[in-house]
Amino acid sequence: MTIKPMMGPFEHGRVRLVPLEREHLAMTLAWRNQPRVRNSLVTSRYISRNEHMSWFEDYLLRPNDYTFVVEETDVFKRPVGQVAIYDVDVGRSIAEFGRLMIGDPCALGLGVGRAAAEAGVAFSDQVLRLNILRLRVFDTNLPAVRIYEKLEFKRMGRLDQKGLILMERDKFP
Repeated sequence: MTIKPMMGPFEHGRVRLVPLEREHLAMTLAWRNQPRVRNSLVTSRYISRNEHMSWFEDYLLRPNDYTFVVEETDVFKRPVGQVAIYDVDVGRSIAEFGRLMIGDPCALGLGVGRAAAEAGVAFSDQVLRLNILRLRVFDTNLPAVRIYEKLEFKRMGRLDQKGLILMERDKFP
């Protein structure tokens, strides 16, 4: 049995990334199940409490998966969302970026999503020392696509007929 390495919070700009803990689960489940959030995810169906708990137990055993609660530190000074770096392959210096959501409706439209994405990228650069980040996003999720493009993610191609696209950020193109 492999256990996830422990680490403290990671601060970048106006957000703090706090490793996901059991006490965050009710909040992150409520965020994730909002129709606005669910509809932007690859798995868009409603998730039950038991499914979320089961996912979390599996998550704890994956040393290559880092999911964070995003705390906004300037205005709200509280948790407002989530972001993750997962499927980390240190040998190939690559990972998947995702699970980004701003669950607190008060934080929408204020740049918190971009700040959270920037912090996730900074974590992958500074802590994990990764060269390549990949993500999947629906081409209709224009705010997210714009954020990713500003963070130097490039469109690599279409993954399906539902509009899911692959984007990639390579520090050394």
